[in-house]
Amino acid sequence: MTCELGYKEIAEVLLQEGALVNIAGGELEYAPLHLTVWHKHKELSSLLLRNAKGINVNAKTNKGHTPLHLAVQLNLVEIGRELILHGAEINPKSELGFTPLHIAAQYGSEMMARLLLAKNTCLIDAVTNDKRTPLHIAAQFKQLSIARLLILRRANLNLHSDDAGATPLHTSAKYGAIEVARALVAARPDFDARDNFKLTALMRAVVENQDEMVEFLVAYCNVNAKGVKGWTALHWAAKEDNPRACRVLLAKGASKFIKNEQGLTPNQVAFKLQKLKVMGLL
Repeated sequence: MTCELGYKEIAEVLLQEGALVNIAGGELEYAPLHLTVWHKHKELSSLLLRNAKGINVNAKTNKGHTPLHLAVQLNLVEIGRELILHGAEINPKSELGFTPLHIAAQYGSEMMARLLLAKNTCLIDAVTNDKRTPLHIAAQFKQLSIARLLILRRANLNLHSDDAGATPLHTSAKYGAIEVARALVAARPDFDARDNFKLTALMRAVVENQDEMVEFLVAYCNVNAKGVKGWTALHWAAKEDNPRACRVLLAKGASKFIKNEQGLTPNQVAFKLQKLKVMGLL
């Protein structure tokens, strides 16, 4: 309660009396240091770090979050800096494998991301349990400033996640993160990298009906590349009954005559599935 409400004077007395400083409690199993960070009590956090004998600066909640994870989520730079000064690990992983840098990417905590990346030990391409890097996370949550920072610091543009084999560009395509995609493209990733379903980022944009992304990626990706079962982006646009995507693809040279492994052209896919909006275009 003292740490949650920020009662510094009471905390000083309790510390003098030898209060236990690492006992976690509550539903999330927050230790006192977690509570001071979460409730943004900078002075009380500093008091614990400087005066609490044996305090565990890397204590974890039941979700595996350290105080540094919380400071990053809330973009508390001064608290984060002091945690690091007192021995906070830079790359601890949560239950899902998120490091503080992943958290910065998710919540757009740019100043904390810069603080973390200033440390030589910070793993810019650390992966979560499903092999997503901070750059994947920045793409998913459309955090442009973080994506730009990670790209500037030479994050790997072509690492594949584990769940779908997505690169950061695939992730941008899936979630419609058009500005992040522009930043990625400017850094020249592998435009036609395939995910676990043999889809390029362009195909993923079509499958997800991300029309603005399709319009952007056609200038960089191979419009006639074949994916799973020999489907091209135009086959997928036919399946999705998406005339806007069809027009964009056709204008960039997508072929109406390429057959998939079933021997079907995009028009035949549209006819078979009765996709009436696109049949006249194909």
